[in-house]
Amino acid sequence: MPKFYFEVTHAGEKHPATELDLPSRAAAWEECTRTSGQILWELNEKLEVGTEWRMVVSSGSKRPLLSLRIVAESHD
Repeated sequence: MPKFYFEVTHAGEKHPATELDLPSRAAAWEECTRTSGQILWELNEKLEVGTEWRMVVSSGSKRPLLSLRIVAESHD
């Protein structure tokens, strides 16, 4: 199975990448969206206005393939 790396950046801080063996790029995207939802739920109030949260999925050769980006904004 191919290797995929999942790296999170929050408020400019990169967290160590997690390596997973998954059957396909589609499975990597599913893992990305599921895990992102869980992490964002756990962050709750720590996701402050003006910050960005991002997860990048890379291939086994560390080439970025997919990303999910959340930007917290206020529209007062």
